[in-house]
Amino acid sequence: MDAPERTPRRILVVSPWADFWSMPGKAGVSDDAEFVRRALAAGHTLHFLVPAGGRFSPDETHPNLRVHPFPDIFPRLRWLPPPLRRLAWYGYFAGPVARRAARLAREIRPELVMGFSYHGSRGAERVGRELGIPSLVKHFGVYKAAFFDRWPRWRYRWENAETLDGLTRKVDRLVILNDGTRGREAALRAGVPAERIVFLLNGIHKEWAGLDLDRGAERARLGLAPGETAALFLARLEHFKGTAQLLRLLPRLAGGDEPLRLIVAGSGPDEGALRAAAARLPDPGRVRFLGAVPHDEVPRLFAAADLFLTLNTYSNMAIPTCEAMVCGVPVVATDVTGTAETVRDGENGLLVPFGDDEALLAALRRLAADAALRARLGEGARRFAAERFDDWDTRVGRELDLVEELCREGRTVGP
Repeated sequence: MDAPERTPRRILVVSPWADFWSMPGKAGVSDDAEFVRRALAAGHTLHFLVPAGGRFSPDETHPNLRVHPFPDIFPRLRWLPPPLRRLAWYGYFAGPVARRAARLAREIRPELVMGFSYHGSRGAERVGRELGIPSLVKHFGVYKAAFFDRWPRWRYRWENAETLDGLTRKVDRLVILNDGTRGREAALRAGVPAERIVFLLNGIHKEWAGLDLDRGAERARLGLAPGETAALFLARLEHFKGTAQLLRLLPRLAGGDEPLRLIVAGSGPDEGALRAAAARLPDPGRVRFLGAVPHDEVPRLFAAADLFLTLNTYSNMAIPTCEAMVCGVPVVATDVTGTAETVRDGENGLLVPFGDDEALLAALRRLAADAALRARLGEGARRFAAERFDDWDTRVGRELDLVEELCREGRTVGP
């Protein structure tokens, strides 16, 4: 079906993120920013209802981008126990923020309302119902909601209470990004009608495949010797990214006789523990910590790396994995939730059972010792990325087509 011709629209976005232009430290790619840039270029007017405190540089302003802040209470809630903090967050977005969204909508009269993540879902639902306009909620993956076949029902519902609430709001469309956490299946199991689910791939910078980078120079910059194999671990350094397993592996991964160097790029609450563990190695130089790396410098890391290691406990087909494949870097990943959709064992990387340290060490040593295997898997990764991934223009284009479709169709969901 041909995409509808797009008309400039007035859109209200309810978001939990104060600074939607970038990830902390400019590390990682901001899906919001990719959407905003292309929506503004298409002539849309965007009104963002966000927590106060966002910082925007002059090149991040636009006459058709309006920011409406609400009080950011979250720093004041950090002292609360996690269950109470969760309840406070939920109540704040379901109550005061949703009411603020409704008041703002009556002022600006949007043609469509979007809620970002489950935080924005109640506001989007309320505005759509009160103004009679189309509404959608966008989930950036469903995280622990992927464990519907792993956890007992009581735990699943408790751990995912907010996500399940966001998935089941009465909105016209539910956009779920496919990060490997089986979002479509989770939504269907939660009772969402299939016709209301729009399941989209993450956008990827596919143009990185054509970058002309000097591999020798990038390796020298990182202090890598010609005969060393460099394994890159690029992630925020916190528990769900697999830091506990990485801590267990460090003495064996970087303490043996293999010519393997580990490059850790990222920051987070577990960085100190990882640095301390590396300092206790016989040769601490076998592990190099780079801290948070600006996203536009990530291709240089891929140019230097021989393999990419990912240990996420939710899914290992997140954006960094896909970017590594675009750059022709073979992946070693733990097989969790939907990872195998992208990382194909023996085709573009090596998959090992989740939590199996011995299997993971064996895969890393096998790939470190076999340059021909790395080359074959790397070429398979590059080919898979070229054929299967969407670039950002394509991905956001699908969202903008959906916006146009909904605005022409009007509100279809019941009260």
